[in-house]
Amino acid sequence: MARFLNDQAKVRDAFLQDVSAAVHRWVARTAQELTEPGADHSLSANPDAFERISAALRTAGVTANDVASVQLEAMYGLTHSLLAIIDGATKMAEVQRVYLSTDEEGSIGEGLHEFLPEALQLDEHLERLKQSK
Repeated sequence: MARFLNDQAKVRDAFLQDVSAAVHRWVARTAQELTEPGADHSLSANPDAFERISAALRTAGVTANDVASVQLEAMYGLTHSLLAIIDGATKMAEVQRVYLSTDEEGSIGEGLHEFLPEALQLDEHLERLKQSK
């Protein structure tokens, strides 16, 4: 049983590290694209909106760190909500539970949303963004 719990924790941690890396990549990409003059928005679903927002942010003196701080909080909120759904913390659990599992060990555990702030190093990243203005 101890081996299973240890393996379960390793899989959970690897999953949350991947989630964290994805969040941070999207935050950095969005912050750069919205504040860098001449950024290419052609791959966006709505490049005109990106350009208008980007121009307004630059005119207002908004920095990439400002955008990253707001975006990180928004991405954290969304990711936390999705993990809470999986954890059974919403009305969906009254209908059916959803579990993340591996092909060998079964469920990767409960309470995934509770581990998210640490995995994202949320407080540290927000503090670093504030200090690097």
